[in-house]
Amino acid sequence: MNTTNFTVIGDLNLHLDNEHCSKATELIDDFMSLNLSLKNSGPTHTAGHLLDPIFSNIQNLNTFPALPIPWSDHFPIKFSFQMPTSNIPPMALPAMVRKWKKLDINIFNTLLEDTIPCTISGVQNLSISVQSWLLTAIDSCLPQTKLKGINQRPPAPWFNDALKIEKTKCKNAERQWRKSYSVEAKNEYKSQLNQYQKLCNRAKANFVCSKITAALNQAKTLFKTVKELAGSNTSPTPPDLNKTQCNQLAAFFVDKVDKIYQVIQPNQDNHEKDHHFGGSDANSSDSEEINSPTPSDITSTPSLSAWPTLNVDTVTELLSTIKSGSPKDPLPCSILKLLSIKALSTITDLLNKSLQEECVPQEWKHAMIHPLLKKANADPKVPANFRPISLLPIFAKILEKHVHRCLSNYITTHDLLPPHQSGFRAGFSTETTLLGVTENIRLMIDKGETVALVLLDLSAAFDTVSHAVLIKNLRSMGICGPALNWITSLLENRLFKSSQTLRTRIPIPLNMESLKAQF
Repeated sequence: MNTTNFTVIGDLNLHLDNEHCSKATELIDDFMSLNLSLKNSGPTHTAGHLLDPIFSNIQNLNTFPALPIPWSDHFPIKFSFQMPTSNIPPMALPAMVRKWKKLDINIFNTLLEDTIPCTISGVQNLSISVQSWLLTAIDSCLPQTKLKGINQRPPAPWFNDALKIEKTKCKNAERQWRKSYSVEAKNEYKSQLNQYQKLCNRAKANFVCSKITAALNQAKTLFKTVKELAGSNTSPTPPDLNKTQCNQLAAFFVDKVDKIYQVIQPNQDNHEKDHHFGGSDANSSDSEEINSPTPSDITSTPSLSAWPTLNVDTVTELLSTIKSGSPKDPLPCSILKLLSIKALSTITDLLNKSLQEECVPQEWKHAMIHPLLKKANADPKVPANFRPISLLPIFAKILEKHVHRCLSNYITTHDLLPPHQSGFRAGFSTETTLLGVTENIRLMIDKGETVALVLLDLSAAFDTVSHAVLIKNLRSMGICGPALNWITSLLENRLFKSSQTLRTRIPIPLNMESLKAQF
C-alpha cells in the first residue's frame, strides 16, 4: 500500500475478540499483512463482543472506552489522532462574478455621467480615480454574486430554430412510443428520428461550406477555419495549479530567458546587464547615449517626437479591434464598447494624459499570466510543456495599438524598414517570403550558379530582444523626445502575476525581455 496514513472502521459482524473464531483470526492477519493493526480492544456491542474494529497504521491513534447508547445495540466508537496541517490546502473563497447580461447599459451610462471624476494632476492618480469611478458605478448597478458550479454546454453553431422544432417533435414521438410500445408509435418515432438526423447533417454541411467559402481568398483565415472545423484548434484546458507550482513555472520561464540571453552576450559584464532606464546609473555616459538622441541622428532621418492625441472616435475604433483584456479590469471589453460618448471622453482624457506626461501607469504594466498546456496529453508537471498567455489591462492595449499604428505609418511613409522584411508588415506574409526566396533561387539556377539555403530558428527570439538595442534603433529612425520616453516607460518595471503568485523584477533590465515583454 502506497498510502502513508490509512484507517479502516466499520461493523464487520465478526467477534474479533474471540481467539477461537477462525474467520476473525484470518481477517486480523490479513490486515496485519497490510501494516494495519487493531487499535481498540473493548466490547462494542451490548452482547459483550468486539464487532466494530479500528484498523490503522497511525502510530499516535488513541482509542477511548465505548459507552452504550439507548437507541442502538452498537456502541459509538471514539478515537483521536494528530492530523498534520501542513498538507491541508486552504479553504478556497467562493468565486464572485457579475451577470453581465443583466446589466442595464442605459442606467449604467447615466450613473457614470452623473459621477464623472474631477481632473487630477498626474496620470497615475488619474488612473486610480478612473478605476475607482468605474468600479463604484458597476457595483451599484450590478453587484457581484457567488458563482454556481453549473456548466452548460454551448449550442452547436449550426443548430438553428428549425432543428430545435424537429428535435422537440422527435422527443414527443419517443415519449408516445415509450408509453404504448405499439408498432405504429415505434414507426412514427423512427420516421421522426431519421428526418431529424437528415436535417442535422444538412445543416452541418451548409455551415461548413459557408465557412470555407467565406475564407477562400484569405489563406490565414482558411487554415484557421479548417483547424476549427476539424477540432484541432481547441486549446487544452488549463490545469489547476497551486502556489508552489505557479512559483516553479514562473521561475522556469524567467530562468530560461536568462540562460539564453547569457549565451547571446557572454562577454557582457554585470553592470551592463543590469543597466536600465531610470536606475542608479541614469546619469552615466551610457545612459545619456541611449536616452538622448544625437544631432546627427535627428538631421539624418525624419523625426517623430510626440504621439498624436486620441479622440473618442479613435478610442471606439480601437476598442472594436480588442477582444479581451485582463481579469483585473473594472469592466470587460464588451461593456466598454457600449459606454456613452461622455463616459468614453473621460477614458480618452486619461489615455491622452499618459501620452502627454510620457508615463505609463504602473497598474497598466501588470500582466496576468495564464499557463496553457501546449498539447492536451502533455505532462502538467513539466514546466516546458506550458505556454504562458499574457493578459494585459485593456487601457494599455488601447494605447499600444494606437502607438503601433502611428509608428507603423511613420516607418512605412519614410521607408525605414529593410526591403526584404516580410514579418509584421501590412501586405506581407510568409507567402511573400516564400515567393521571394523561390524566385531568387530560380534566378540563380538560370544563371548557372550554385545555390545554398541556410534557415535559422531562434529559440525565444522575441523574449530575448534587447531593450537597449530596441530603443537605440528607434532613436536612429528618428523616434525621439516624448515619443521615445513613453516607449521607455512602457518597457521598464513590468510585473506579472500567475494565479496565487506574484513575482516582480524591479527594476527589470531593459536589455532583455521575459515572456514577450510582459514580465
